[in-house]
Amino acid sequence: MVTRRVCCVDKCKNTNSGCVKLFALPKDSLRRQQWLGKLKLRKLRCNTKIEHVRVCSIHFVTGKPALPYYPSNHIDWVPTCFLDGMPEKLGDKL
Repeated sequence: MVTRRVCCVDKCKNTNSGCVKLFALPKDSLRRQQWLGKLKLRKLRCNTKIEHVRVCSIHFVTGKPALPYYPSNHIDWVPTCFLDGMPEKLGDKL
Protein backbone atom coordinates (compact mmCIF):
# COMPACT_ATOMS: atom_id res chain seq x y z
CA MET A 1 0.00 0.00 0.00
CA VAL A 2 1.38 3.40 -1.01
CA THR A 3 0.73 6.24 1.41
CA ARG A 4 0.79 9.89 0.50
CA ARG A 5 3.38 11.74 2.54
CA VAL A 6 2.10 14.82 4.32
CA CYS A 7 3.80 17.29 6.65
CA CYS A 8 3.37 16.19 10.28
CA VAL A 9 2.99 19.71 11.75
CA ASP A 10 -0.44 20.30 13.24
CA LYS A 11 -2.85 22.03 10.79
CA CYS A 12 -0.36 21.76 7.90
CA LYS A 13 -1.52 19.72 4.91
CA ASN A 14 1.44 20.26 2.59
CA THR A 15 2.75 17.46 0.43
CA ASN A 16 5.91 17.18 -1.64
CA SER A 17 4.75 19.22 -4.63
CA GLY A 18 5.65 22.39 -6.48
CA CYS A 19 7.80 24.68 -4.39
CA VAL A 20 7.10 22.77 -1.14
CA LYS A 21 9.50 19.97 -0.20
CA LEU A 22 9.25 17.40 2.59
CA PHE A 23 12.17 16.49 4.84
CA ALA A 24 12.68 13.45 7.06
CA LEU A 25 13.63 13.79 10.70
CA PRO A 26 17.39 13.95 11.29
CA LYS A 27 19.23 10.69 11.84
CA ASP A 28 21.28 12.17 14.70
CA SER A 29 19.36 11.19 17.85
CA LEU A 30 20.02 14.44 19.78
CA ARG A 31 18.88 16.64 16.88
CA ARG A 32 15.90 14.34 16.22
CA GLN A 33 14.80 14.84 19.83
CA GLN A 34 15.14 18.61 19.39
CA TRP A 35 12.90 18.47 16.32
CA LEU A 36 10.34 16.28 18.08
CA GLY A 37 10.33 18.71 21.01
CA LYS A 38 9.35 21.54 18.65
CA LEU A 39 6.72 19.67 16.63
CA LYS A 40 3.13 19.00 17.57
CA LEU A 41 2.50 15.49 16.37
CA ARG A 42 -1.21 15.18 17.16
CA LYS A 43 -2.18 13.98 13.71
CA LEU A 44 0.17 10.99 13.67
CA ARG A 45 -1.42 7.60 14.05
CA CYS A 46 -0.20 5.34 16.82
CA ASN A 47 1.25 2.93 14.25
CA THR A 48 3.20 5.63 12.33
CA LYS A 49 6.88 4.78 12.11
CA ILE A 50 9.14 7.66 13.09
CA GLU A 51 11.17 7.21 9.89
CA HIS A 52 8.06 8.08 7.87
CA VAL A 53 7.52 11.42 9.63
CA ARG A 54 8.09 14.44 7.36
CA VAL A 55 8.28 18.21 7.89
CA CYS A 56 7.71 20.57 4.95
CA SER A 57 9.90 23.44 3.81
CA ILE A 58 7.39 26.04 5.05
CA HIS A 59 8.54 25.39 8.62
CA PHE A 60 12.14 26.47 7.94
CA VAL A 61 13.30 30.08 7.54
CA THR A 62 15.48 29.21 4.52
CA GLY A 63 13.08 26.58 3.19
CA LYS A 64 15.23 23.62 4.24
CA PRO A 65 16.86 22.24 7.38
CA ALA A 66 20.46 23.14 8.18
CA LEU A 67 23.00 20.57 7.05
CA PRO A 68 24.37 18.26 9.77
CA TYR A 69 27.77 19.98 9.87
CA TYR A 70 26.26 23.44 10.47
CA PRO A 71 26.47 24.80 14.03
CA SER A 72 23.56 23.92 16.30
CA ASN A 73 22.66 27.62 16.65
CA HIS A 74 21.84 27.87 12.91
CA ILE A 75 18.37 29.35 12.34
CA ASP A 76 17.19 26.13 10.67
CA TRP A 77 18.76 23.59 13.02
CA VAL A 78 15.17 22.80 14.06
CA PRO A 79 11.87 23.82 12.41
CA THR A 80 10.65 27.17 13.78
CA CYS A 81 8.07 28.65 11.38
CA PHE A 82 4.28 28.22 11.58
CA LEU A 83 4.44 25.44 14.16
CA ASP A 84 1.06 26.46 15.59
CA GLY A 85 -0.58 26.22 12.18
CA MET A 86 -0.30 28.15 8.98
CA PRO A 87 -1.91 31.55 8.54
CA GLU A 88 -5.01 31.07 6.41
CA LYS A 89 -3.90 33.30 3.55
CA LEU A 90 -0.44 31.73 3.31
CA GLY A 91 -1.90 28.23 3.32
CA ASP A 92 -4.32 29.15 0.56
CA LYS A 93 -1.51 30.41 -1.68
CA LEU A 94 0.60 27.25 -1.47
